[in-house]
Amino acid sequence: TVLPGTTWLHTVSSANSQYQVMQQYLSDSQAFLTDYKTLAIYTEQIIQVGQVQLPPLLNDFNSFITSASTNNEAAFIAAEQQTSTDLQNFTNQVKSLKPSTDMQQYNKELLDDLSSMNSSLQSLQSAMQGNMSVNISDSLAVFQAAVDDFVNLLDSNPTANIQTNSMIHDQITILEGEHPLQ
Repeated sequence: TVLPGTTWLHTVSSANSQYQVMQQYLSDSQAFLTDYKTLAIYTEQIIQVGQVQLPPLLNDFNSFITSASTNNEAAFIAAEQQTSTDLQNFTNQVKSLKPSTDMQQYNKELLDDLSSMNSSLQSLQSAMQGNMSVNISDSLAVFQAAVDDFVNLLDSNPTANIQTNSMIHDQITILEGEHPLQ
């Protein structure tokens, strides 16, 4: 608290302005820590989801491809249904995550790829029930393209630009510039 009339003293004025700068720094620091915590939690959760969901999904893909090449319709339908179920489980877990601002684009692309694979499997199932060979080959092509996009996304490093071009990086730069004790 500043006593009335004391602001004309240099030390009181300096302390008051330093207090205001420190308050801004604390506010910015708290925002950074909240955003960083969200990033860390999302990164940890997406890794856990991948470790749990990817092995069965990759196994499903192999079964699906194997059953397609053997011309065994019952095995193909069973593999398609299992793949669709596991894709939906993966999608639901990714949807439940809360990505940080820096990871929202990655999360959106992941959901888009999963959704595209799932919808192509559903159209494949519809085509098989209707016995339309053109739709089956189109659905398989769409599925393959979605799988390729998915694999490319998994091979990417979504955190590569965080140290140079991200909201977290911008917040660190601001905090370094406004540090009141420097």
